[in-house]
Amino acid sequence: MTKLALAVLLALVLALPLPSIGRADEAGLDCQALIASLYKVMEASLSGNNSTDLLNLYSKAVLPPPISQLHGSVVEDLVDLHDALNTVFNESGVAATLEHIADLSKRLRTDVESYVKTLTACSVDKSTASLYSGKVYSLLDRVDSLLNQTMVYLATSRSSSSIKVYPSSQAIAPGDTVSFKIVVLEEGVFNGSLVLAVLPGLTTLVTEEFSVSTGVNKIDVSIPPASKLGEVLPAGKYTVVAHVEIRDSANSSALSLLTLDLYTNNITVNVPRVVRPGELVSANIVPAEGCPASVLLDRDVLFEGYLREEGVVVTFKIPDNATPGTHYLVVRLEPGFKYLGGTVSIPLLVERPEVPVLVEAPSVYVSLSNAIPVLVRALGNASRIVVVTSGGERDVSKDGIAYLNGGLGLFDRVEAVIEVYPVEGSVYQPAVHRVSVLYINPLTLLSIVLAATFVLPLLVAHERGVYLVLKHVGSRSGRRSSPRSVSRFINYLSSQLPVAGLYYRLLNELGFRKPEAQETLREHFASLRINTAIKSLLWRLLVLVEKELYSRDKPKREEAESVAREIRNAET
Repeated sequence: MTKLALAVLLALVLALPLPSIGRADEAGLDCQALIASLYKVMEASLSGNNSTDLLNLYSKAVLPPPISQLHGSVVEDLVDLHDALNTVFNESGVAATLEHIADLSKRLRTDVESYVKTLTACSVDKSTASLYSGKVYSLLDRVDSLLNQTMVYLATSRSSSSIKVYPSSQAIAPGDTVSFKIVVLEEGVFNGSLVLAVLPGLTTLVTEEFSVSTGVNKIDVSIPPASKLGEVLPAGKYTVVAHVEIRDSANSSALSLLTLDLYTNNITVNVPRVVRPGELVSANIVPAEGCPASVLLDRDVLFEGYLREEGVVVTFKIPDNATPGTHYLVVRLEPGFKYLGGTVSIPLLVERPEVPVLVEAPSVYVSLSNAIPVLVRALGNASRIVVVTSGGERDVSKDGIAYLNGGLGLFDRVEAVIEVYPVEGSVYQPAVHRVSVLYINPLTLLSIVLAATFVLPLLVAHERGVYLVLKHVGSRSGRRSSPRSVSRFINYLSSQLPVAGLYYRLLNELGFRKPEAQETLREHFASLRINTAIKSLLWRLLVLVEKELYSRDKPKREEAESVAREIRNAET
């Protein structure tokens, strides 16, 4: 059993890989060599080497003072632990050895902590020293693991044959009452004691004196509340050794292992995480166990009293002058019956709100004037209001009207950006408002309505008006462009009078004189001096044009195009 246990523990300790680290400071402290030295000592200790071998191994490590002195203290602690463990595995007195191991464990942890603090203070390269410190503490945790496994071995393999102890539960919690059955096989009545101690330091939690007789005896032990346990233990999960000792008996002790969960009070805080200066905020605080508590916003006390398990609502106001950034809602808990106390901090982000300002602008504005009024009213803490448009920017008063310039088109979309700047030193940030107004110009609208009502019908109905347009259509040869509005109107009439358009384009292609504004189509045709055959065909096309202009029975465009092809063929 001894060799197997030592081999397992050796494998656990040596499982942690060594880092590749350079020198930590100018004194030549080689962290990697230090770690390697400690591991060699552990390896020698767990392999069964005697104390003389370990001290000889340590003497080979050349280290600068004061590191060497502290290093030596840690090695000597490991040597003493080695001897104590050998005593246990060689089946010497169990109770005395357990106490000795606990004392050695405490001494080792104290020396290691001093070692790490001195190393960090002497080191120039803080990152290397920090990494090394982590490795040393990892080694210390492995030692604690070794001690725990030693206790497990003792509890399972070294129990007395004349006395047995059975707890009612292997898992205990603060404030619990645990029953222990103590079975005594020897004849008689005996006085004894039951001690609950926490590994690895065997910190005593409970000591209970009792009197037992042959057979099954029951003893109830009360676990101290969390408020008491918190004085000697931090939060965590622990292995507890139950050590029963019967006095006046040759084989009088027995061990049992339990687990103790010691946790801080779990708090649920329902509160907005983003707040603003001057805002009234409610926080619902629910602890897992009722306890005395205080609630603070940074350093300002908001609540002092008892937090119930069903929760307490604390209402508070964010100060008007709260600076933007992260503030903390702090809940300080006192230790209770089942849970430890502690402090819970909830971050609250205080945002800088925009400068309060009222902007009123119409979505649609109809006016003979192209000045569009926009009401801008600062609600406080504003130092400057700027209106930015495509024409530039200008300031307005704190409570004033900004005018936007509308265009001359029928429908114009006018946009502007209104920037409001806070007073210097204020917690507010600049506000930006975008304004978009649809501006309708009544004069432009009236002009279009009049044109659609009177001018267009006259142009379509009056032959000479149509001639003017068709003359323009027929004479377009790409040499000169027309205004866009005129071009759109011409294209519209061309689509409505395709035969007339074809007639005028044909005149333009053949180089014939086009009609004047005062001429009718027939007067113009009579004045032409051209080939008789072509004139005959052109007359046929003219008849189709007049039919298109004046008759309800419109000619087919294909018929007109057929006549135009005959004219082109005759011309060639």
